[in-house]
Amino acid sequence: MHHALVRARVTADSIGKTNDTDKSLGENTMRRWLILVVLSLAPVAAGPAAAQTPPVAANGCLMCHGVNGQGANGIPAIMRVQSQADFTATMKLFAENKKPSTIMGRISRGYTDEDIAELSAWFAKP
Repeated sequence: MHHALVRARVTADSIGKTNDTDKSLGENTMRRWLILVVLSLAPVAAGPAAAQTPPVAANGCLMCHGVNGQGANGIPAIMRVQSQADFTATMKLFAENKKPSTIMGRISRGYTDEDIAELSAWFAKP
């Protein structure tokens, strides 16, 4: 409250004038915004080189395996863990019930070969 009162006491001749402190604060704020904008436009280092947006089919994966495919709470990581060929083979094994799982067999049977190719390109090691 005291701080607000101090700010409210503006003399008539100081209105519209800026001092060096106000000016440097404004410049610092603009500099921070500029840095933030530049960094937000830079590609994410953890994302795949080929695409910056996961394929639509990956939405189901990300719900359990995490937004970065990192896994957690007993759910394994899938991002950059296997080669494309191994990822594809694992998904096919799940779909054929040849690899034990709790839910991956049911999920993988819902993907087309094209979906699995897109998923393996997104999640596999470069």
